[in-house]
Amino acid sequence: MGLLDGIEKLINEHGSAVILRERIALAEDKYSALEKKAIDLEAENQRLKLNNYELKEELGNLKDELAKFHGESLDSVKESILLFLSKQHEDTDIFAEHVAGNIQIGAVVARHHLDELKDKKFVSVGYMTNSPPHWHLAKEGRRYLFEHKLIT
Repeated sequence: MGLLDGIEKLINEHGSAVILRERIALAEDKYSALEKKAIDLEAENQRLKLNNYELKEELGNLKDELAKFHGESLDSVKESILLFLSKQHEDTDIFAEHVAGNIQIGAVVARHHLDELKDKKFVSVGYMTNSPPHWHLAKEGRRYLFEHKLIT
């Protein structure tokens, strides 16, 4: 029995070694696949972190812009100009001199305030040949008046 036992043991060990080698090769393949997946996920994570950072920056900028726009109160002259323009018919051409005379300020001062309101998109300006600029209340100007309860 000794010789047969030795042969049987050798066959079993050889078979076990082949199976073990196949399992190690399979484990190495799975490990390589997981390493590649980990590298891909790390790259994606970095892209997402950068994207998240950029979006947070943009959100912060938009919040600042919104706070400036909604939280800001205009001085009384600018509010008076917006109120005057809100009472005018949209087809009427309103010139800086009309604004100045109506709210009792100088024409140069009126033009200055109108330009600043235009920069904030509260008023719009139109131009015609051989005619001074004419001013109208814009959507944002109406919104300002409404939000600050200057009109209802």
